[in-house]
Amino acid sequence: MILCKMAQQLGMPYSTGIVEYAKVKKDLSTSFKDIKKLLKTFSIIDRDRNGLVDISDLGWYLGVPSGAGLKMVFDSMAPASDGFLTFHNYVHGLLARCSSPHLQNEEFLHTIFNYLDQDHNGALSEADMFRLPIHIAAARHTTDDFYQITPQIGFGEVLIDTPRGVDNDDLYNCSAEEFKALLSEYKEYVLLFEAYRNIGIIAT
Repeated sequence: MILCKMAQQLGMPYSTGIVEYAKVKKDLSTSFKDIKKLLKTFSIIDRDRNGLVDISDLGWYLGVPSGAGLKMVFDSMAPASDGFLTFHNYVHGLLARCSSPHLQNEEFLHTIFNYLDQDHNGALSEADMFRLPIHIAAARHTTDDFYQITPQIGFGEVLIDTPRGVDNDDLYNCSAEEFKALLSEYKEYVLLFEAYRNIGIIAT
C-alpha cells in the first residue's frame, strides 16, 4: 500500500508499487528503505511514467548505446519479459543478480578496478572513470528526500555529487574501497560491468 501510494506520488500508476516485500526481505535481506529507494530510481528510468521500462529507457539511464552489453543487463533482470521491465522485475532481478557470490567477491571488483586504473597507482582518476563507454546518473538528495537525478554524466561527476560522499579526500581520485562503495550505491553498474567482462570489453 505504501509503495503503491509512493508510485502515484512519483507520477506512475498505483499498481507499479506492487512487490512481494515479505518475500524480497526474506530471500534477499533487503530493507523497506532500500525498496523505497529502488522505486525512486525506477521512476527515473521509467521516462514516460507508465510503470514499465524498456531497453531504451535502461540504456538512457545507464548512458550506454544499444548493444550486447545492455541487452545482457536487461535480460538478466527480466529473462521472460515481453520487452518491458516492471518494478517487480527490477527489484527481484537487480537484487538477486547483485547478491550472487561471484559478483560480491573481491576478485570481480578488483578486476574491474584494475582495468579502469590505467596507470596502476591504486586510485581512479577522472580520466580512468571515463575509460569505459558508460556514464552514470548522479543522485542528489533534496530537502524532501526525493532524488533529483541528472542522467548520463560521467563517473567522475559522481565522485563529486554522490550522497555517500565517495572520495571526500580527493574528488578526482577514487580508491578501491570507495569504488566498491560506489557500486553498492549504483547496483545496475555491477551488472553492466559483468556484461562487459562476459563479452570481452573488460579483459580478465
